[in-house]
Amino acid sequence: MSLSFAKPTTRTIIRTLIPIGTALLAFVVTGFLLLAGGFDPLEAYGLILQGSVGGVREVGETLVRTTSLLLTGLAVGFAFRCKVWNIGAEGQLYFGAIGAVVIALTVAGQIPVFGVIIAIIFAMIFGAGWAAIAGVLKSRLGVNEIIVTVMLNFIAILFVDFLVHGALKAPGFEPQTALIPFTSQLPILIEGTRLHAGFLVAIAAAVLIYLILFKTKTGFSLRATGVNPKASGYAGINVKRSILLTLLISGAVAGIAGACLVQGVNDR
Repeated sequence: MSLSFAKPTTRTIIRTLIPIGTALLAFVVTGFLLLAGGFDPLEAYGLILQGSVGGVREVGETLVRTTSLLLTGLAVGFAFRCKVWNIGAEGQLYFGAIGAVVIALTVAGQIPVFGVIIAIIFAMIFGAGWAAIAGVLKSRLGVNEIIVTVMLNFIAILFVDFLVHGALKAPGFEPQTALIPFTSQLPILIEGTRLHAGFLVAIAAAVLIYLILFKTKTGFSLRATGVNPKASGYAGINVKRSILLTLLISGAVAGIAGACLVQGVNDR
């Protein structure tokens, strides 16, 4: 297996520049709207910059919020790249959070060294398991994954609400779980901020997803299945397995996002 990086093509460069151009256009349009409302666009953008990168604490807070967005974006992007429309990353995040909390409050919290890792692994399993429902229905019965994953989002949210009002509710009036043990919490990277090690996990996940998609035979099979399932089947690729595997990986990544929220931000 070769890990050599090919020279970017013109198409790749254009695809990279499109979101940048879109963001710049959004700034321009927003600036005109601010002017129309009687506000100074430069002052508004200055306040945005100050609040997001104006100091160590602000940068840390920005990266904390980036972590969950990066992981859920990876989850959705991975599936989309394989032409599987996983709209259920939110529900998979919730189930990942359930997995992390349950294992942290029971087993992982008693293990000083590996408690954090065990909780993240269970979050991946829970997220992948929730995505597997859509994967099985799509691969075996041909059920549209968009409808299924959207519906599963609502079920996951209501199920979490049920748990924090019932089986996982901590003593007191607030609908919340107990604090997870310190041994299962993600360590803080920069003192005085909330930036936790989940940010590094997100970066590692992004690199791993890239390698899986573009540097492995499995990734090629997943992408080929998305482009043309029939041709992939004739070529010997197990199409049903590819669809299910795509959603499993996507759900696992979304589950990590849930783990980062409960282990690094809320601690419950």
